[in-house]
Amino acid sequence: MNAPWLSLIFVSFLAATPAFAAPVEFDFTVDITSGALVGERFSGNFSYDGADVVGTADEFVDLSSFGFSFQGFDFGLNDSTDPEAAFFDGEFLGLSYSVDLSAPVFFSFVPGFFDVDDAFFAYEDPNGDGEGSIVFNRAQVSAPVSLFLLASGLIGMLGLRKQS
Repeated sequence: MNAPWLSLIFVSFLAATPAFAAPVEFDFTVDITSGALVGERFSGNFSYDGADVVGTADEFVDLSSFGFSFQGFDFGLNDSTDPEAAFFDGEFLGLSYSVDLSAPVFFSFVPGFFDVDDAFFAYEDPNGDGEGSIVFNRAQVSAPVSLFLLASGLIGMLGLRKQS
């Protein structure tokens, strides 16, 4: 196989690679808006494999990681029966995560039906149940990964140019 075809295949591979083919990471903040904990703020993070998002209709993608501190307890992937990120036509709608009833405190993350702004947090407390709003912030792609992708594309294009 000659070099121009090799360079073309390399550049085509880079162009065909899905934009979300890497771990997608989020930080989130929960502001309690009702119930016994009103006014309190809690935070956490999660990730999922972006390659698992097809981008059509309703999708629930398994989480790769999850961390959340609530009322002095730390929760992870193993504390929920089915932790997932919810999507509709590729748009992120929120988390689907509930701790099982054996947990020291009970809460759920509920994804939005049509928009991530509809997602909410609900909890049960001996002093009263309540809800909270959630703000999701997608973590930025690290500079080394971005530079690697840029450099790979430039090397492939230089290979094409030298062969012309």
